[in-house]
Amino acid sequence: ERRARAVILDITGVRTIDARVADALLRAARAVRLLGAEAILTGIGPEVARTLIGLGFDLRGVVTLADLRAGVEHARRR
Repeated sequence: ERRARAVILDITGVRTIDARVADALLRAARAVRLLGAEAILTGIGPEVARTLIGLGFDLRGVVTLADLRAGVEHARRR
């Protein structure tokens, strides 16, 4: 009855990540989707984006936005 329709994973301030952390983030996003909510990943800086791309992580099905404010606005529009 009160299920979340969106979950925001905000990584603002995280300058670098390794493969283990990236994998944990993506597994969390998949778990959110399995529970029927939309996963929104916000605050991805340039270095983190390069790492995710370099490691070949698939972000399909995960909404990625620049900052937390954009994530909240996106979630509200749902």
